[in-house]
Amino acid sequence: MKHQKNKTLALSKSRAFTLIELLVVITIIGLLATTIIVFYDNAQANGRDTKRIADLSTIADAGMLLYADTKSFEIDGAGYNGNGQGWFNCSTGGSYPTSINQGFITAKYLPGIIKDTAGPEDGCSGNSYMYYFDFSSPKPAKLSVYAKLEKPKQSDETLNLGATGPYCTGVDCMKKTYGVNQVVTVMP
Repeated sequence: MKHQKNKTLALSKSRAFTLIELLVVITIIGLLATTIIVFYDNAQANGRDTKRIADLSTIADAGMLLYADTKSFEIDGAGYNGNGQGWFNCSTGGSYPTSINQGFITAKYLPGIIKDTAGPEDGCSGNSYMYYFDFSSPKPAKLSVYAKLEKPKQSDETLNLGATGPYCTGVDCMKKTYGVNQVVTVMP
């Protein structure tokens, strides 16, 4: 009987974890959780950037359709002072009477709102798309659509963002002035 009691006591002692073993396991779980969260955040940012690049192409395609019909990239009455350029989603009623996006929708070149989900609600600054065409000829001959990527690749950082808006000149003006690091440029 005494021998059986000692055996039970020995078994119960060997099944317990020491404090150090528990701390090691908790530390490992914490490190794994941190790694997973970092990878998840990076995957989300990369997904948003992929959507931004696709949006830029969609906007550029709509601009090309507009140009094919009107020989101009300008949406009349939309954008900054109604000149068809500027922040793509901005519509303040003052200097931006109608957003360029809404102008494209009204003219049936886009089916709906295209907006950077990380951008401000009013679409007038920050992470918003920009739509500019070249003023160098009587009718604009080059369209550039800009965005700011969260996780730009090295090639994005060295883009020649030389396309200019009406108040922006110079090779890197759009990048320096507005913080954009991705551009899609099309020419008819």
